[in-house]
Amino acid sequence: MTIKLTESQEDYLEAIYSIERTGKSAGVTVIASNLKVRKPSVTAAMKLLVKKGLVLHGNYGDVILTTIGRKYASEVALRHEALRDLFVNKLGLPEKVADRNACRMEHALEPDVLTKLIKILN
Repeated sequence: MTIKLTESQEDYLEAIYSIERTGKSAGVTVIASNLKVRKPSVTAAMKLLVKKGLVLHGNYGDVILTTIGRKYASEVALRHEALRDLFVNKLGLPEKVADRNACRMEHALEPDVLTKLIKILN
């Protein structure tokens, strides 16, 4: 089953995944700070992601990735990390520039291109 996600929704999933990987709770305030958006934007996005079955979120509670949400989030994070690695380690770009561009490009990278990119980086 493939779930259609917008770039923004992928960014939210990636942010939640990143926060969870640090061992912190992914509350609306933390997500908003991470993405530099307002809390009402996070709340609206979470409602859509809940409907798609990608996160669990009750009123005023933490946001938790579902199993399928974690799968999508980890795929976005992998694309981001591969692109960032390419930009920093192969092209010599500064980390901030690499990260900013990886964030933009991660949404368009096809799976077979990602596979080839990872082979090149390894």
